[in-house]
Amino acid sequence: LTTATMVSRVWGAAKAGVQPIIGCQFDVDFDPVSPGEKHRGFAPLVLIAKSEAGYENLMLLNSCLYMRSDGQLPHVTIDEVLEHAGDVICLTGGPNGALGRLVQAGQLPKADALLTRLMGAFGDRLYTELNRHPREDGSNPEAQALTEPWFVETAYAKDIPLVATN
Repeated sequence: LTTATMVSRVWGAAKAGVQPIIGCQFDVDFDPVSPGEKHRGFAPLVLIAKSEAGYENLMLLNSCLYMRSDGQLPHVTIDEVLEHAGDVICLTGGPNGALGRLVQAGQLPKADALLTRLMGAFGDRLYTELNRHPREDGSNPEAQALTEPWFVETAYAKDIPLVATN
């Protein structure tokens, strides 16, 4: 959709009393590897447009997904995300996101450095994402148990709002 068409639809929805949320989950290459290292995979990151400018940034990131010639699945780099952060709300990705993966791997300095970069780009539009998907027996999966304490403590320490998703 063109930006003008999207803005028209959003205003139409808003006039009807509907609060539209326009966003995307991106696969992010958050921890580039050195030559000879095995690729660590991509991590999910939810980005939500706050305004028309934010929507345009989401569309630029969507274009980045498919402009690669590296033969990998569609993804964006963390640098591309930070470059197009204007008027975009960022949810940190929960236990399977970049921060969660670093915490699970015991790489807390790297997690803290990444969080600092996200805070610098998104400011008050950054939310620490928590999600709980209990097993059938009611227990929390290991990833959630390993990451949630760090997420909560760090969010409070750095004054980052928490958001629960499911």
